[in-house]
Amino acid sequence: MGYFDFQKKSDCIVCIDSDGCAMDTMEVKHRTCFGPQWIKTFGLTEHEAECMELWLSINLYSIKIGRASCRERV
Repeated sequence: MGYFDFQKKSDCIVCIDSDGCAMDTMEVKHRTCFGPQWIKTFGLTEHEAECMELWLSINLYSIKIGRASCRERV
């Protein structure tokens, strides 16, 4: 079924947050998509392991998730 084929069947809708609140998907998205793409985009493959560790610490494990700059960590 495509977007324009949708037929309303109810007056309400239930949505589930897939960014870590209802489902633990943040880890897999950062490990398999966001982190590797950052490494590829900025040509950091020579330092992939260290870059991935930095990426995960900033974006998943920091108290200031996503707000910590690389300068704070390096």
